[in-house]
Amino acid sequence: MCLLIAASLGDEANGLLLTAQKTVLDRSKDRDAFGDWAMVQKALALKVIATNTSMQDMPEGTITCTVIVKRWGCSPPRYEAYTDKQPFPPLKASAETRLTVGKVKMSGYETTNNRREFQDSIEGWQIVVEHGGVETLKMTSTSEYDKLLEEAKPRK
Repeated sequence: MCLLIAASLGDEANGLLLTAQKTVLDRSKDRDAFGDWAMVQKALALKVIATNTSMQDMPEGTITCTVIVKRWGCSPPRYEAYTDKQPFPPLKASAETRLTVGKVKMSGYETTNNRREFQDSIEGWQIVVEHGGVETLKMTSTSEYDKLLEEAKPRK
């Protein structure tokens, strides 16, 4: 079961239309962790819909997604960058495909009485689609992405 947690963001270039949104892939709570606190474990990713808006078929390529996560409870803030690269399927003219990219595991705590949350969060992401080693489209979630990426430690 997938639960959508954000509005979608879209961009179009070179005959390719991408829309992406954050989605929860898996979520569990341990209510017995600390009395009024519940330990939360979840996996988030980006759901991407790619549409070939051109009149020509699009060959196979690659899609690279980098997600920047802010870990809770750290002072100064700690950012981690997770990169996922996978094949981008060929698309016939006017066809679309759905992909799940950039899966990250996150954790934290929330109180059971007033729902205050202390959890990791996705601060930004970037998706790059390439065909034949040439960038077809680059989509970034926030104008602060490059600044966050400089502060982030690469993770796998």
